[in-house]
Amino acid sequence: MCSCSGQPYYDAADQAGQSRLCGGIHVAVDDLTGRRVGSHCGKAAWSLVSQYFDGSIAQSPFAVTIRQPSATQCELKCDTVRGVDHKLQSTADLAEPLVDDPAGFFQCRESTAMLFQSFAPPQQFFRDARSLTP
Repeated sequence: MCSCSGQPYYDAADQAGQSRLCGGIHVAVDDLTGRRVGSHCGKAAWSLVSQYFDGSIAQSPFAVTIRQPSATQCELKCDTVRGVDHKLQSTADLAEPLVDDPAGFFQCRESTAMLFQSFAPPQQFFRDARSLTP
């Protein structure tokens, strides 16, 4: 965690904005709005990267949805987190252990992943397991 108050960064942004106004690079109407947006983006980025550093990103809530496009196939769609490894697991009986998909872990670069699976037997249970390290 950063122990600094962040004030020097706001001061630097103020000075940079003022110099661009004086130099005619920016117009006054965009200066304050741009600094507000920059502050919001910086805080959001710090919040997200902190979750990667402390490992809590792997605990973020997600959902898996299933759709059956045909009688022998199902479409699995799950929320994903970029940089986190995902692994599909399945079982036909919840009393039995889940079996890993042969593809193993895959790393997502988008906010959702869509997979197609064949049914055998007709009823199957699925789970998306997440990990920061495969």
